[in-house]
Order: sequence, then structure tokens, then C-alpha cells
Amino acid sequence: MVAVFLLGGCITAFLTLALIASTLTKSGSMASNVSLVSMFYTASAFIGPLLAGATMQTAKSDGLMGFTAVIAVIMAIALRRTLVPAQRTA
Repeated sequence: MVAVFLLGGCITAFLTLALIASTLTKSGSMASNVSLVSMFYTASAFIGPLLAGATMQTAKSDGLMGFTAVIAVIMAIALRRTLVPAQRTA
């Protein structure tokens, strides 16, 4: 139970990192970038629990940890791609 609580706190921190990343990107305006992050966060707040519930029904309670881990990895990769510019080969 403690691990799920801590993981939930870490995932919530991704919102702050996403907002920081959206203000640092050079594509689009800051307002539109922050608006997009806000819209995706709101949509995921609705869709995420539905997917987590379906996962738990099929894989029992262990499915929640797997679901949370997969989502955390996807978010980390997306943020890394946003914050670290692609290295170009000459």
C-alpha cells in the first residue's frame, strides 16, 4: 500500500515537470503549450481510472502496479524527449 501511495505522488509530480517542459519548448506559444498539457492532464484524469479499473478486473490487484509502472515509463520517455533535444548527426 505504501508503494502505491508513493508511486501516486511521483506520478503527480509529472504534471509539474510537463508544465515546466511546455514553457521551455520553442514550438508554439507558451499559452497554447500549457493549455495542451492541461487538456491532456484532464483527459487522463478521466480515462486513467477507467483503464486502471479494467486492468485490475482482468489481472486482479497486481495489475494496478503494472499499469502504474507502464504509464510512469511512458510519461518519463515523453518528458525526456521533450526536455532533451535530439542529437543530430552531421
